[in-house]
Amino acid sequence: MTISQRKPIRETLGILQIQQKIIDTMIDEERKYMDGFPKSKVNTGEYMEVEDAIAGLEFAKDALNDYLIYLENTTKRR
Repeated sequence: MTISQRKPIRETLGILQIQQKIIDTMIDEERKYMDGFPKSKVNTGEYMEVEDAIAGLEFAKDALNDYLIYLENTTKRR
C-alpha cells in the first residue's frame, strides 16, 4: 500500500478521534446539567431524558471506539 493510499485512513482516524473528544465533552456537559437538578426532580421525566441522552452518547462513543480499533487493526495488517 502506498503512502497516498494510507493517508485517507489516517485522516479518517483523526476525524474519529476528534469526534470521540466532542462526544466526551457532550457527556460531561450533560452530567453537569444533571448534577444541577434539585433532589425533587431526580426521578422526573426530564431527569430520565438526560440519563437516556448520556446513555446514547456513551453508546455512540463506544461504537466509534470499536470502529477506530477495527481501522487501526486492518491498516496494520496491510
